[in-house]
Amino acid sequence: MNKAVRKAIIAGNWKMNKTRPEAKALIEGIKPLVANAEGKVEVITCVPFTNLETAVAATAGSNVKVGAENVHSRSPAHSPARSPQICSLRSA
Repeated sequence: MNKAVRKAIIAGNWKMNKTRPEAKALIEGIKPLVANAEGKVEVITCVPFTNLETAVAATAGSNVKVGAENVHSRSPAHSPARSPQICSLRSA
């Protein structure tokens, strides 16, 4: 990989294995470990739909990004996928 052209990505998910408090604790534990990765690699945590709101709040102001699993372009999406419209986290 030509790092001058492409940035490395470190991404992880945990499927449906974390409650909201557990997800927050995991993200809070990851943030200091990857704080020095800013600009070197893209750090992404892909959480289940039930943890999206928690993950977005827990990563605010950090270099950790949030991705959503199982997104399908159609609305309504096929089960168990979610439509991008449902995953939208815009505040009113």
